[in-house]
Amino acid sequence: QESCVSDRMTWDEAVDRYMKHFDCKSLDDFQTKRRIGYYKSLWLYVHLIKSPECIVELGTLYGESSLFLACAIAGTEAKLVCVDPVLATGHYEHHEHDGTTASWSVDPHAVRQRILEASGLPESQLVFVPKTSAEAFKDWNGSKIDFLLVDACHRFQNVFEDCNWMQHVKMYGYAAFDDWSADVAGAVYLYTNQVNRGGWRLLHCSTEEPLGDWCVPILRRIG
Repeated sequence: QESCVSDRMTWDEAVDRYMKHFDCKSLDDFQTKRRIGYYKSLWLYVHLIKSPECIVELGTLYGESSLFLACAIAGTEAKLVCVDPVLATGHYEHHEHDGTTASWSVDPHAVRQRILEASGLPESQLVFVPKTSAEAFKDWNGSKIDFLLVDACHRFQNVFEDCNWMQHVKMYGYAAFDDWSADVAGAVYLYTNQVNRGGWRLLHCSTEEPLGDWCVPILRRIG
């Protein structure tokens, strides 16, 4: 049973808090509009869940998506579980297809405080898991997931392994995938058509492009 619950944070409130905590001055430029459109898709589907219990994000980094997921469950008792090894190391590396590597430093404590302050969630409702998604999957306590966001390593094999988390999603729960590249799409297609055949239905895609960085398909478990 689903409903937009009136006493939960509105979309406009969530955007205002994002702009404040990420020092975003304007929503007018093209890239920002695309990014906000992506976040709105995530926020909306979580906000539609009447009594969410568990939201899981694979890949947190600076916590932008996490902030909107947290705002979407504010006013409920749901937990937001953020899984990312960067939450332990404070160091992130991205390996490009051309063989080059880009790296950034991340302050996990600052990320956590930003999410908590923006959303108003109690400490107990925000769970940081400083592990790879594969490590966290092995240690998962079996809790059923209302909404799963997969935004970790975007290579085919990694995404295919991350799809194992989909078995923990509740019936009629949701799974969303960030940066819908050929590798990501191929891994999800293989998993949902061979491993869990017929168990998922594509509901939504946040952009008109079939592939792209800000294209977020949202699937619903039906079997």
